[in-house]
Amino acid sequence: MRMRADLIREVKELRVKHYLGPPPELSGGHDARVPMASAAYLVIDETGDGVFLHRFSKENVEVGDTWHKTVEDAKEQAHFEYGDALGSWEPFADDL
Repeated sequence: MRMRADLIREVKELRVKHYLGPPPELSGGHDARVPMASAAYLVIDETGDGVFLHRFSKENVEVGDTWHKTVEDAKEQAHFEYGDALGSWEPFADDL
């Protein structure tokens, strides 16, 4: 099962930031991470390995993902990160 929710407005202060690269704890204290672009929409993808919450930019580039045990956990994470900027969840076809 896949679901999509658009962000209906810009989030000025993100509660969670997503980066490309390892955290300083894993790179000898050096922080070489690069902030990922802002999300425009989210996709929940339920697989045999768990539930993934993917974030995509307006250019359809993935800008972060997290793993969750359940769809409800993924929705709660999305709400924690984006609050009332998160639109409603709708079924989503397999072709991104």
